[in-house]
Amino acid sequence: MVEINMTPLVDVMLVLLVVFMVAAPLLATGVPLQLPQSRAAATPIDNKPLVLSITVEGKVFLGETDVTADLRKGLAAEPRIAQGLPLYVRADRDARYGLVARAIAEVRGAGVTAVTLLVEPEAGKP
Repeated sequence: MVEINMTPLVDVMLVLLVVFMVAAPLLATGVPLQLPQSRAAATPIDNKPLVLSITVEGKVFLGETDVTADLRKGLAAEPRIAQGLPLYVRADRDARYGLVARAIAEVRGAGVTAVTLLVEPEAGKP
């Protein structure tokens, strides 16, 4: 009776696993921030999320575009807003609360109804 040799299959699968483990951290888009931590459950994110990033210096980015000067104009120019896609807010944990609140108010004023705040899970929590 002929048996299938599983060794090449396992080798290929391990190589693919290593490639994806190395590439996964590189897929995070946007401005580098230190997100606050939370015990809340993880929220699934769409394939091409619309992300608003707020830095500790007070700069505001829509994706990777600096919209600090006029957030409302940047939101109006974004076609995904008109499609009703959710917007994810990434604010540095040391960013001023007032700035984050004003940015969320601008987003809501632009007609975005689904706004999600992104946080890091607390250390040691699943």
